[in-house]
Amino acid sequence: MLYTGFLCEDMQAAAAVDATVAGILSVTDILVDGPYIIEEDHNEMWRGSANQRIIFLSDAYRHCAWTEKAYNRDMALHFSPDDGYIWLGIPPRRRLFRG
Repeated sequence: MLYTGFLCEDMQAAAAVDATVAGILSVTDILVDGPYIIEEDHNEMWRGSANQRIIFLSDAYRHCAWTEKAYNRDMALHFSPDDGYIWLGIPPRRRLFRG
């Protein structure tokens, strides 16, 4: 899973001319694109702000596509039938920035 701050389309264009970017994208299963915008932080799961997109670049985690519409930033550990696990979520903003 890769957070870039850049749009996927811009990353793909860069990959066409930069082997390093192409290599990174080739081993990325999930890309969260777009910049973090604090005013659009509404506790979206896997995204810092509503403008960001969750893009599945491979099928490895496509079974987690439900997270694209999830609005629960609690941390969760999900176990899969093959004895694997996935740690989901980003800590809620209210918990991260207590003063």
